[in-house]
Amino acid sequence: MLRMISWQGDHTADLRRAHGLAGPVYTIAEYGLGGEDLETKSKGERRKAKVVCGYFSLFPFLFSLGCVVAAGNAPAWAASTYPTKPIRIVVTYAPGGNTDTAARIVSTFLAENLGQTFIIDNRGGAGGVVATEIVARAVPAGYTLLFGTSAGLSINPQLQPKLPYNVERDFAPISLVLINPQLLVSSPALPAGTLGEFLKLARAQPGKFNYASVGVGSPGHLATELLKIMAKIDIVHVPYKGSAPAVLDLIGGSVSVLFSSVPVMLQHVKAGRLSALAVGSAARTSAAPDIPTVAEAGVPGFEYEVWY
Repeated sequence: MLRMISWQGDHTADLRRAHGLAGPVYTIAEYGLGGEDLETKSKGERRKAKVVCGYFSLFPFLFSLGCVVAAGNAPAWAASTYPTKPIRIVVTYAPGGNTDTAARIVSTFLAENLGQTFIIDNRGGAGGVVATEIVARAVPAGYTLLFGTSAGLSINPQLQPKLPYNVERDFAPISLVLINPQLLVSSPALPAGTLGEFLKLARAQPGKFNYASVGVGSPGHLATELLKIMAKIDIVHVPYKGSAPAVLDLIGGSVSVLFSSVPVMLQHVKAGRLSALAVGSAARTSAAPDIPTVAEAGVPGFEYEVWY
């Protein structure tokens, strides 16, 4: 079960409007999901939160945190004049990748609606830990936001018990931005045009082929490891600091396959630079209805998506 929590109250009104909680950017509404009121206690103060629940098949997360801001007792947006200066959005991966692209779209929307500059600060590394720690240690004044992902906020706390931050203590969630289907693509140098053909090659030559991810412990890393287990193949992990450098090496033939965002990968597929093997979601995507799911292509029960 996946949860998105948005605090109810006048002090978050500006940010709630900016993130579209009453408008089209509030993408959780696409799923037709209900909500429930949740009363929480933080530092002696009781606050009501709206909890919207949705299904996320791969990992059981405590929260679905789209963009989050360093928590504190007296946030700057309590003042009606917020924001009074530029706001920094720290992104957990390198420029040019999927997360960066989504963050820039959101920052443009926020700038237009709040009349203030939003600065993208890319801090890739350690599967999102580097950027997440920066925001956790920032002054809790509402001017340093984290464009959070499932890796830094949900997966890493499960894999690394000694993280330099605590998700529940150090962050206040604002909004789920999107749930992103992922496409498994292959290098043009790989002699396989379908997932079935790739699996056959990988089984015949264990350890010969490899796969890229955006870092150890990232959703793509865990999803491909899940694929390895379910499909009974042995391929080698090659981690990167973001999807942009990983895609470049994939196109160049240095790595064999990669799970990445459907919209971004389709551009390379249509240009003939990469081959589409399958989508990770449970159902085919409307953006590319002719591409089968991993489950349809030979690995029943496999499902993988990410969220920001």
